[in-house]
Amino acid sequence: MRSIPKPRIVFSCLALMLGSFAIDILLPLGVAAGILHAIVVLLSVTLRRIGYVAAFASLGTLLTVAGYFLKDPTPGIAEWIVVVNRGLSILGIWGAVLLSWFHLRSALELERSRERLRGLMDTAVDGVITIDERGLVQSYNQAAERIFGYAAEEVVGRNVSMLMPPPYHGEHDGYLRNYFRTGAKKIIGIGREVEGRRKDGSVFPLDLAVSELRIDEGRVFLGLVRDITTRKAQEAQLRDYAQRLERSNRELESFASVASHDLQEPLRKVVAFGQRLRAKLAAEADPEAQDYLKRMTDAAQRMQQLINDLLSFSRVTSKAQPFVPVDLGAVVREVVEDLETRIEKEQGRVTVGPLPDLDADPLQMRQLFQNLIGNALKFRRPGVPPEVTIEGRRIEAREGGGGVPSGRPVLRSERKGQRSGH
Repeated sequence: MRSIPKPRIVFSCLALMLGSFAIDILLPLGVAAGILHAIVVLLSVTLRRIGYVAAFASLGTLLTVAGYFLKDPTPGIAEWIVVVNRGLSILGIWGAVLLSWFHLRSALELERSRERLRGLMDTAVDGVITIDERGLVQSYNQAAERIFGYAAEEVVGRNVSMLMPPPYHGEHDGYLRNYFRTGAKKIIGIGREVEGRRKDGSVFPLDLAVSELRIDEGRVFLGLVRDITTRKAQEAQLRDYAQRLERSNRELESFASVASHDLQEPLRKVVAFGQRLRAKLAAEADPEAQDYLKRMTDAAQRMQQLINDLLSFSRVTSKAQPFVPVDLGAVVREVVEDLETRIEKEQGRVTVGPLPDLDADPLQMRQLFQNLIGNALKFRRPGVPPEVTIEGRRIEAREGGGGVPSGRPVLRSERKGQRSGH
């Protein structure tokens, strides 16, 4: 609703005040004119300034006193009655000022509260929209303007269904009527994902939470809306990644199964023929040949176990696998035996001291020590034989007995039952 310009209100009040003064001159008593002056003072409250109210009250008082002196005495009416009527008129005028002051103070406090609330709403990240019992928008914050693309002036006073796509657009008022009739809540106090419609006509997903507020004027519904377009896109992307990962895992498992079958067959032959050679050469009592064959068959069997472990690892699901007790000394000795040829080639030396038992994954521990010892053999100064020492609390790599300059251990651990770190 359009507001009346302030100059027009001032002119209207002045005209009424002068008109009441003319009536005062014509009527036999002055009390009626005083009442009219008080009414003009009350009307001046619409100017929303106590200064205007006081100015019109002062003018009304001046006109009331002037009427007493300008008007001829009325026959048959005592002078004291005229004075009392004039006094009552002035009292009524300033009584209206007092009422106006209370009204303006309350209106000012209310306006300040509304400004604070409007400030809070405009700083909110989510859109805040309030509607009345007819579904008409009463307030619409800046976040809602960004979400829907409508300015507040385009939405306030219109039905909130303008922000909804079909079929919600045509069903919203029916939802309100049904709620008032039955009290059945579909969104109020619950919240859910719905769709909104922007000014450009595009439809997008949003989270909607609705609360009901009861005020003097009736019921107000406050809605919090959040654009979840980005979140929906990310969820779709995550689902796509999960499907691709699941497909990749199935392919990996299939490949590992086929590869393990193809690798196990020649290893079984190596183990079988190695065991036959050991049995055949046993009668010849050649210790060196027996030792070579034993190492060959043991390495082949460890390779078989490693392939089986890799196959099991490829079938691991998202469920965490429990750790088992692992003898680190046995693991390290097997790794050193597998790397024996490389150690001899590098003219290195690996010393294994007492090692603790740990709750861990055997395959991962084996891979860990294989990488650590292998790196110690690989990353060294040319021409300097490497020395690797593995103890219960540390792994140390030295070059020709000089030691790594940093001196920092590669792995640190403590015995089972104590804290461990690596």
